[in-house]
Amino acid sequence: MKKLNLKVNIRTRLLAYFLFASILPLSVLTISSTTLFQQSIGPEVSQALLDKLTVKNNNLIFQVALVSALAGTSLAYIFSRIISSPIIKIIKATNSIEKGDFSQRVEVSSKDEIGYLAQAFNKMTQALLKRSQEVKSYNQLLIQQHDKLEMIINSSTDGILTIDKKSEIKSANPQICKWKGIDKNQIIGKKLEDILLINKIKNNLEEFPKSLTNARVINEQTNEKYYLDINCSSIKSDSNPQITNNYVLILRDVTEKKELDKIKEDFVATLTHDLKVPILASVQNLEYMKKGSYGELTEKQAFITDHLISSNQDLLRMVNTILDTYKYEAGKYNLTLKKVDLCSIITDAIKDLMPLLKQKEHFITFTPHNENININADKQEFKRIIINLISNAITYTPSKGTIKVYTKQQKDNVIVIIEDNGIGIADSYINNLFKRYSKEANNLRKIGTGLGLYLSRQIVEAHAGRIWVESEKNKGSKFQFCVKIYE
Repeated sequence: MKKLNLKVNIRTRLLAYFLFASILPLSVLTISSTTLFQQSIGPEVSQALLDKLTVKNNNLIFQVALVSALAGTSLAYIFSRIISSPIIKIIKATNSIEKGDFSQRVEVSSKDEIGYLAQAFNKMTQALLKRSQEVKSYNQLLIQQHDKLEMIINSSTDGILTIDKKSEIKSANPQICKWKGIDKNQIIGKKLEDILLINKIKNNLEEFPKSLTNARVINEQTNEKYYLDINCSSIKSDSNPQITNNYVLILRDVTEKKELDKIKEDFVATLTHDLKVPILASVQNLEYMKKGSYGELTEKQAFITDHLISSNQDLLRMVNTILDTYKYEAGKYNLTLKKVDLCSIITDAIKDLMPLLKQKEHFITFTPHNENININADKQEFKRIIINLISNAITYTPSKGTIKVYTKQQKDNVIVIIEDNGIGIADSYINNLFKRYSKEANNLRKIGTGLGLYLSRQIVEAHAGRIWVESEKNKGSKFQFCVKIYE
């Protein structure tokens, strides 16, 4: 009905416009011609004759006007059809486009404004059709990518969760359900701490990811426990990238690794402990032998005894290093922190290493930036750091080399530097130098466990400090670590 009324409205208006345009001039012409006729007769003609002539003139004009009106009406109808037809076609096509049919075209052959309008309309529909096809293609591609991503997520052996800033779970993949032993709808909407065994989630957004380092989950069907390593990433808001609305958690099952690490730690701890006792006994017996408790020794026997004592002491240090490394890694090492004098610790460490320094004819200096430098530290463990770093410098500095030990203050920290002019370290080795059993450490070390620098890092970090190295191949190294000054 709406389309019909629109069609009638257009044609009626056009017809009225044409009729008005054709009849109005005829009406004016009729009135004007009557007036002119009366004026042209003159006053000599009688009134009766004038009336008769006027009636004839009016009849003639009326006939002419009637014929003109009929002709005008016919032309108005024809012209209204000509003009309204393409407009109605455009309206019909527009309605089809509104319903999603972009294949519509308006066939108008005229070269006037209506024709130009139809051409513009056809170009528009063609562009819309092309854009519609592109959108459909993109939508299909998005659907395919979404299906592929969903397939990857669902088939992943890692657990994948999304949570909001209140730790409420928004989505979970099948692996999470498998670990927990419950359906997905029993997980969605729950708090993260209700599903995983983790520390209480912090509300501070900056600290939130840091609190998610590891977790455990217990299967509600079998009571089997899984240890999980968590990787947390924030999902930024589309409207404001500075705002974090959600987090995605990737959880990896490290149960087997945890079990292997526990077996390895128990094995190493047992092995090193069982080695430590006989080595200590061997060193003590050799010391007694050296003192003549079992009889006087010849010069050659004394030399061999000294060599055996030194070798056993090195072996004992290696065993202790392995034991202490695993203690630090397991968090089972208790530091006795108290106010100590850093200068006296460094001086004592240099004295202990003096025989080794003399053996390689090294020249060593110690230059503190201040005579009194107090730190909050475990004296024996801190001394171990100094001994490890100076021993490292002695080992990799050729005979008659120079080793400088000095300190400097940086804000509320003290930095200890052990600098040598030895063989140096290539840039490719530096990044992994303080890692346990790293390839770089194995390439550099001549003998030992390969844990000296790693253990030094553990001890420094246990004192809330930081350790690093600056070096250049064949130009020496500069090992540095910093800790806070005791206030």
